[in-house]
Amino acid sequence: MRSALSKLTGVKGLLAVMAGLALLRVLFGFGAFSWLHPIVGGLGSAAIFIAAPLFGLYLGAEALPKARWAALWLVLGAAAHIGFFLLGRQLGPVGAGPVVVEALMQSGLLAWSFGLGILVGWLIKDLNLLAPVAIFLIGFDVFLVFTPNTFVGNVIRENPEVLQAVAMSVPASSAPEPEAEVPSGPRVTPIAMVGPADLIFSTTFFFILHRFGMRVKKTLKVLIPVLGVYLVMALTPGVPGLPALVPIGFVILWVNRSFFKMTRDEKLGTLLVTILSAGLAAYGIYRGATAPPPKPEAPANQADAPEALESDATPAPAAPDQSPS
Repeated sequence: MRSALSKLTGVKGLLAVMAGLALLRVLFGFGAFSWLHPIVGGLGSAAIFIAAPLFGLYLGAEALPKARWAALWLVLGAAAHIGFFLLGRQLGPVGAGPVVVEALMQSGLLAWSFGLGILVGWLIKDLNLLAPVAIFLIGFDVFLVFTPNTFVGNVIRENPEVLQAVAMSVPASSAPEPEAEVPSGPRVTPIAMVGPADLIFSTTFFFILHRFGMRVKKTLKVLIPVLGVYLVMALTPGVPGLPALVPIGFVILWVNRSFFKMTRDEKLGTLLVTILSAGLAAYGIYRGATAPPPKPEAPANQADAPEALESDATPAPAAPDQSPS
């Protein structure tokens, strides 16, 4: 096993990981692991679909691909992602075809995230720029996730189907019983989502760590279990979407802290970025905590009724046989 893993290097290693993940997604979709307890299966799936993509991105970044090859990964991966997503919408959610198409779409997502992450990595010419970039991304990710009325926040709270189209999914070991109008059959049921920004900047960080000879292996060994625990927290009922760039950024900075040899001006600039990042994070958390809950929408058949305008405290009766959303 060890000798087989040692041969997984560079872009070939990334392709092997992508193929393995696609096969696993198909097996999950066909219920190959439905015999597992839902909690055990969910934790196992989370461990695999967090660790394996990170390991694949680590291997791909190790090859230090040129910008032109990264651009090719970006274009081909985006084309596959969009193409298979549109095909999946035509096929529907249930059946062997949709399960395979979902696996290929997720492979396209990983491919273009890798390409874009490498391109971003080539833009960072100085090792010391890694620190302010990681610090800013920590605060900005918190701001985007928790602040109401931002695109990311609205998607997480109000349009989860959009997030499912652009994010990497962690599949459930077994799908729940389908509703009456949905036919039974193979299908993929996500239990958690990982945004593309987390994949992109993980690639960027791995690329920079490889490029400047930093502690990339130790970073990977620490990052995988930290993100695993973080995802378990996110799967806890009642917990909203969590910004994954927070643990990613902290692990990168902590493990490689001894490599940053900054001048006085660089330290001052990093301090200013830290203050800005902390301000963004605090503002996002404050806005999220103090935002009023959305008002329930009245049924369409009573939206124009005069009595519905008389008092906001009296909810309109629900339509019969209407399932909660």
